[in-house]
Amino acid sequence: MSQNLDTSLPLSSELARKKALALESICREMALAMEGGATVRAAAQEACTRNAGLVLEAGNGAAKELPLSEDGLVRHYYRWLNGGRSISALVPKKNSRASKLDGELLVELRRRCTLPGMANASVAIKTLVQDWKRGDFIPGLGTWRNWWLAHRKDFPLPAAAPDFPVSKRTLYNYLPSPAAKEWGTKGLSAARPLLPFISRDYGSLRPSELFIFDDVRLDVLAIDDLTRKPTEMVCYISIEGGCRLIPAFIMRPANAMLKTDVDLLVVRTLKMCGIGRGYQTHLYFERGTLTMSDVAAEVLEKVSEGRIKVHFTSMNSGRSFVGAHRDEGKGHWMGKAVLESFMRSLHLSLMFLPGQRGNNYSNQPESLGWVGQGQLPKPGTMAREAETLSDIQLAFSDRIKLNFGLCWVSEVRTALRSALKLHNTSREHQYQGFSSITETETAPGVWKDVVA
Repeated sequence: MSQNLDTSLPLSSELARKKALALESICREMALAMEGGATVRAAAQEACTRNAGLVLEAGNGAAKELPLSEDGLVRHYYRWLNGGRSISALVPKKNSRASKLDGELLVELRRRCTLPGMANASVAIKTLVQDWKRGDFIPGLGTWRNWWLAHRKDFPLPAAAPDFPVSKRTLYNYLPSPAAKEWGTKGLSAARPLLPFISRDYGSLRPSELFIFDDVRLDVLAIDDLTRKPTEMVCYISIEGGCRLIPAFIMRPANAMLKTDVDLLVVRTLKMCGIGRGYQTHLYFERGTLTMSDVAAEVLEKVSEGRIKVHFTSMNSGRSFVGAHRDEGKGHWMGKAVLESFMRSLHLSLMFLPGQRGNNYSNQPESLGWVGQGQLPKPGTMAREAETLSDIQLAFSDRIKLNFGLCWVSEVRTALRSALKLHNTSREHQYQGFSSITETETAPGVWKDVVA
């Protein structure tokens, strides 16, 4: 076995040096066998048998059995022979170019691949190489002159730019995902088919298979019929997921809604629509402070013998800062889009009522003067004057009728009931005779007039 191995050869490890020495010795044995008249295949087969179980040991204690096969030895032999019978032909060559991209270069490559007009990755890579040859700055590499002085400082600076220091094969291995390329070059609509998504097809739901429940604060300020004070109002609504029917609702002044009200809403909903026949009915709630009680949910599932299943969504936790309390959690809207979209329509249908307060405090009219539930409105504002006028009317035992500028809660409830009826009967169809529902099929072949 030859021992004069050139120490300047690019060997990756001590085991690689031992492997090259062993393969050179085996190739010489095969050459001698072939001089005796053996074929290269027979010589390789004999060498495999003779050197089976050969173990390579390195100085650091590492050991590995030399993998030998007839086809492999034939390839090694021809490589050794074509290399001038030099051991250098048997040494694994290390790629002089980088096999991994620098972080900044990786970001730059993916940025270019997502630019408009760069849908073909070869175009993005071509522009990268062109900028390199032109002497432009490349993130992660710099200019080619800077790169040469940093990596080839022992050699004179060439007159022209050297080859790009990263092979095209490596660049292709680090391309962005097809979805990212489509999103950047063509837009979100083109990338959507390549992105993971959940398809919720409510049209395939059977009657009474899914009911969704949620509360909403109405954007109207009104006078409480009992306390005669301005108040916000909260409405709890249920919707049938398949046909978008609103079977029941409960409206209360803010901070007056209880869990028992939600339980009552469930009873009203199931009494009107019933439950699935031969399939399970699902009730979908948001897990929050105002939802169906756990006891009522468990009783409902047990009494129905599994025909009714109650689900609760998660909550989005608020931000948390060091030394401060965690923000209040927000409702998780995923899965309630059918009802959430109706909420917006509901607000629009009630915009004709006086006392509009906007969807948040910053959008509230200054003239309204509403500060918050349980707090005294600002002086000289609509809410403060309405509270004063309601006290005056109470003092006269309702013998006089004053215009408060705000609705009573009972009036808002009437307007809300009319809006829900319009939603349940209107088909949003503009042809005459098709704009509303006048009859409903309560049983096969049994039709009943829709009662106003």
